[in-house]
Amino acid sequence: MINLLKNFSKKRIVAATAWVALGIVGTIGSASATTFGYSSFGGFLGIGPVNNETGTAAGYPTPVDFSGLQPTRDFYNTDGNTETNVWANLNWGVPVGTPAQQSGATINALAPYTANPGTAADLTGTVVTGGSRAELGFIAHHNQIIGQPFGPAPVTVSYNLWLNDGGTDGNVFKWHGDFQLLFKETANAAPCPDGNPVGTVCDDFFSFSSILGSDPTTFTYAGQNYKVDITGFWSDFAPGGELRGDQRFYSGENGDTLGHVQFSVNAVPEPGSVALLGMGLLGLGAVRRRRQTKVS
Repeated sequence: MINLLKNFSKKRIVAATAWVALGIVGTIGSASATTFGYSSFGGFLGIGPVNNETGTAAGYPTPVDFSGLQPTRDFYNTDGNTETNVWANLNWGVPVGTPAQQSGATINALAPYTANPGTAADLTGTVVTGGSRAELGFIAHHNQIIGQPFGPAPVTVSYNLWLNDGGTDGNVFKWHGDFQLLFKETANAAPCPDGNPVGTVCDDFFSFSSILGSDPTTFTYAGQNYKVDITGFWSDFAPGGELRGDQRFYSGENGDTLGHVQFSVNAVPEPGSVALLGMGLLGLGAVRRRRQTKVS
C-alpha cells in the first residue's frame, strides 16, 4: 500500500511538473510584442587636428580625408574634445583612374556616390520586439583605382542606437559602441589574396572586425527585460539579405558595394522563469522516459 501511494505521488508530481513546463513555455513564448521607434546614427572617428587628416585610419595611403561632420549628439561630438569628431565620409589615396577619384567609404548614404558626398542621414523607423530585424546602418565602399595597395587596415566607426516609445527620442534606451572596419586595397594583379572571387582582377574588399567598447545592450521597459542583438554584415537592407559575419565583402573597381548591420529587440526571460522552465523540462523528460518504458 505504501509503495502504491509512493508511485501515485510520483505520477502526480511528474504530471504536474510537466504541465508547469508547458505553462511556462506558453507564457514565455506568448509575451506581448511591443513596438519601439528608433534612431541610429554615427560615423568614422577622426582624431587629430581640426582638419582630421590623420584620424583613426592609420596605415591608409595618403592623403586621408574625413568629411561630412555628423550631428553633435554623437558621443565623441559632445565630449568637449575638439580633436575628436565623427564624420560621414572617409577617402584615401591618390587617384589614377577615370574619373580621377579617391577610394573611400561613407556611412548611411545611398548612390549616387561621389568622392565626398556630404553628411549622411540618420536612420529612423520602428522595430517590434521578437519580430523582424531592423536596419542599424550600412557602409558604402566606393572603390576607385588608386595604385597604392595596403591593408587590411582598420578604421574606427562610432555608432549609436536610440529607442523610444513615442516620447522623446532615446527615452527608452540609448546604446553606443565602437566598431572596426578593415579595408584592403589590392594591386589588381596576381597573385590575389586567398578567397578572391574567380574571374575578377584581384578585387578589393572590406570586413567587419569587432565592437571595441560599448554600452550594455540590455534594458528594462514596463517591467520586462529586453536585449538588443546586433549582427553584421548582411548583404541587403533589413530584414532581408544574407548574413556574412566578419567575412570579406569584395568590391570591384569603379563600383560601390554596400554592407549592412542590423539589429533586433528580444524579450529576456526572468532567471526564476528559466529555472522553473528547466525543472519543467526535466519533468517532461521523465514523462517521456516512463512512456517509453511502458511501450517497451
